[in-house]
Amino acid sequence: MPDMTQTTKKIALCIGLFVFLVFIIWAYCFNHDDKVITPPPVKENITVQSFQTEIGWGYRIVIDNKTFINQPFIPVIGGHKGFPTRESAEKIGQIIVERLKNHEKPIITVTDLKNSDLIR
Repeated sequence: MPDMTQTTKKIALCIGLFVFLVFIIWAYCFNHDDKVITPPPVKENITVQSFQTEIGWGYRIVIDNKTFINQPFIPVIGGHKGFPTRESAEKIGQIIVERLKNHEKPIITVTDLKNSDLIR
């Protein structure tokens, strides 16, 4: 039969490991948001490039010659519907550029699409 001190140490070690694992799982689940895009530091060289797709038009945001966002369809709305015109894609892309320059999250909302007459 093991010594009571050894048993107590084993129990304490198991409890400690359990608490550690619970903390790691909690930290990952509640402090991890993989849907948020963190904007890179904005430099002067940021552009919108429009491109044609099989479903309409899209845009990409390029920072220092590297693609940061590639958006081949209208975001936020369900399905994959392309922008109807080059101008409409560039208009939404320009909203993203302004948000990046203002250190805001580079997201498009339903309100942005309504204000741009892309949806009603």
